Amino acid sequence: MYKVVIDANLWISFLIGKKLRLNVLKDLSLNGSIAIISSPKIIEEFCDVSSRKKIRKYTDEKKILDMFDLIKSYCVDDPAVDIEVPELRDPKDLYLLALARVNNADFLLTGDKDLLVLERYEQIRITSFTGFMAIIRHNKENLK
Repeated sequence: MYKVVIDANLWISFLIGKKLRLNVLKDLSLNGSIAIISSPKIIEEFCDVSSRKKIRKYTDEKKILDMFDLIKSYCVDDPAVDIEVPELRDPKDLYLLALARVNNADFLLTGDKDLLVLERYEQIRITSFTGFMAIIRHNKENLK
């Protein structure tokens, strides 16, 4: 089982996008392939961004509330940010790395280029949703 932190920007993409499929994550979570880790800061960011007019034109209140409930169901406490990552271009992303580290996550999924350029932080692989799904497919094929 993989432990996965999902950045708020991906939750927004699941909310409004046609390309990213949230049901794939739900299926992986339900069958025990992944454990999703969320936090109050991710929820706060999701709520802030999903309330913006430019986002609301792509979705509706019910879908936002459903997504909020889903994210909340994976919620753990935010860790104190006590880490330093000198090569991190945006310090406000430290909480995601701290969350992943404290929860021994295997992956941090994001669309944020400031995080993606790191590729790895300690044991945590930092990748896009598409990259993660390619890893899942590859690992399934190798198990056959």
